[in-house]
Amino acid sequence: MIRIKTVFLARAGDIVGKHVHEFTLPEGSTLKDLIREIGVKLSKRFYEGVINGRLIFSIF
Repeated sequence: MIRIKTVFLARAGDIVGKHVHEFTLPEGSTLKDLIREIGVKLSKRFYEGVINGRLIFSIF
């Protein structure tokens, strides 16, 4: 399992309802798996916005 700490800045934090959240995903998970997990656990609206290209985000 891998732990991923996500930080949602500005509007993304407003949409998700929090600015920091930690996820645990299986080894071999992809970015799409993380985005899907955000949609399931925090905000379907965030997930749909990213998938449809209305929201963009950075990974660092």
